[in-house]
Amino acid sequence: MKLNPDTQIVATLGSKEGFANVAQAITAPGDVVLVPDPSYPIHAFGFLMAGGVIRSVPSEPTPDFFVTLERAITHPDDIAARGAMLLSSCYGGIGIDNCGTALAHNISHAVANLAAIPHGRATGLAMLATIGWVAEGNRAGFARVAAAMGASDPVSGYGRLVRGSGIAVAPGLTGVTPETLASHMAAPANAPMRKSTLRYPKDDDLLSLAESFLALA
Repeated sequence: MKLNPDTQIVATLGSKEGFANVAQAITAPGDVVLVPDPSYPIHAFGFLMAGGVIRSVPSEPTPDFFVTLERAITHPDDIAARGAMLLSSCYGGIGIDNCGTALAHNISHAVANLAAIPHGRATGLAMLATIGWVAEGNRAGFARVAAAMGASDPVSGYGRLVRGSGIAVAPGLTGVTPETLASHMAAPANAPMRKSTLRYPKDDDLLSLAESFLALA
């Protein structure tokens, strides 16, 4: 794909602003917009600001979402699978909150201070490095998560999903030590994500979790 940087690329402050800009570009006042329910709440606001009328469409998180996610990656021309992948991302955001796995965001925000790694990739890898540790705080709940993924445990289920996507799993943070990463994880700016984690990580835990993240391969 070739794009004209002067006429076809817009830099935004983040994905939320980008979503809002797209919504305002394609929505006229009174247009009916179908929004999956549940969904990431902020994504509907751009359409509301553009004068759209929101109609919620109930949907359920089932193992089919993991199938369509993988198909969207391996068959990028499958529009239906790509649409289902968008729903999956909504459920993923809700799941991070419901399951108390904000620790992954704690790490990805810390990584952002140290290297130019895309936030989504950093968060996904951080989840891979920490989901087993977090799951110890609610084994029964995460057993249901694993079952929804068609796996015997959340670590193998999520690991299969991440590694099957083809993204580079090794973080590649050359020169970054576990101590350095852990110190950024402990920064006051990251305290809310640390506190929102189901199993609160103490300082010693931060170091071992940083080691697990950097050791991904």
